[in-house]
Amino acid sequence: GTHKVARGTMGEKEARQRRHEQLLDRPKADRERIQSYLDGPNAHANVKRRQALQEDDRHMKFDKLTAPQERALRKRRSGSSNGRNKDKAVRARLERHETKRLEAAVAAADAQMVLHTETPGLVEAENDMERTTALSQVELKRTHLNEQTARHIYDLKLDG
Repeated sequence: GTHKVARGTMGEKEARQRRHEQLLDRPKADRERIQSYLDGPNAHANVKRRQALQEDDRHMKFDKLTAPQERALRKRRSGSSNGRNKDKAVRARLERHETKRLEAAVAAADAQMVLHTETPGLVEAENDMERTTALSQVELKRTHLNEQTARHIYDLKLDG
């Protein structure tokens, strides 16, 4: 389960293997949906922001930094080669974090598939004896919907 990931006892290789297994058996449509949850709603903006930060790092000005800040920055820069951190503990922590993010994205994508949250709905009876004709919008709004969804109900009155 997720116990080792949540407790932080999973190693770097084990976390990487778990992420790989999470995506291995999924169809392409599911993998794309999961990736959209990983990227978030502003995937393009995040890429642009990351590129801007990388550009800033390449042209770093040290004149406004104190001596300890400059030393720490130079140490961080020299500690990572090709984008990989040399510190095993930090690298393992980052791998666990990425595994948690992936598991959350998989859970969100699975919930979206089960709940069909993207489609507007109609009230469906659970069995043949249940009637939905007596269900008013007011009752639906007060007892069956969350606050966010209830705000989208509007009153349609036609003059005539």
